[in-house]
Amino acid sequence: INKIGTHLVRLHLFPFTSQKYDLKVSNFSVSANGVSLLSNFAAGFSVLKEFILMVDKVELEISFVPTPDSNLAFVSAIEVFSAPKNFFVDGPTKFIVPNGVEEFTQNISSQVLETVHRINVGGQELTPFNDTLWRTWLPDEDFLVLKSAAKIASTTHLPNYQEGGATREIAPDNVYMTAQEMNLDNVTSIFEFNITWNFPVGREDALQLVRLHFCDFVSLSLNQLYFNIYTNELIAYKDL
Repeated sequence: INKIGTHLVRLHLFPFTSQKYDLKVSNFSVSANGVSLLSNFAAGFSVLKEFILMVDKVELEISFVPTPDSNLAFVSAIEVFSAPKNFFVDGPTKFIVPNGVEEFTQNISSQVLETVHRINVGGQELTPFNDTLWRTWLPDEDFLVLKSAAKIASTTHLPNYQEGGATREIAPDNVYMTAQEMNLDNVTSIFEFNITWNFPVGREDALQLVRLHFCDFVSLSLNQLYFNIYTNELIAYKDL
């Protein structure tokens, strides 16, 4: 590793049958420098697994260990590359817990994260050709709970990135040039209005990091647009 810091690791897994081996029945664990990435993982179909982790050594050792009953592990391709500067900004973090919201300082960059969803709100699918980090961003339409509550907004102006804020490495320009806004045609009471997305996460006992990207091109003037953000019906941000 040329530069100590946050790295992205992608594992491409494409199971197939070859001679006496059937990769679809493999079961294995994967670790990076001794930190678990996957445990008892069965790749029954083609899948891409992406992890974001801190590499604090000059070497990154990725180990695949099959379970005794499987005795088979595989990987089709591996990508490892450095994340851009300030990809994660450590600082006060809000934790949504069953009885409310707690806030304390958490070093996000020191955690091992697995990408679950990467969504381009109000926009089309963005392929790796549109992203400096070769990421895929999916449209949000399938995750909207009530599609009629939202109205797509877009702009042709490139984002005006601010010092210390987002960059085109954190998300490509196209992400910040589309959005969902309130569909005022369907509003009966603005105080009861909401736009809601629902994301399956797989594991109930795992902490989930939610990153929200904003670029305001819908306000008529500054300091007029305020809204609240809820996660699992608990308020995460008020008067944002």
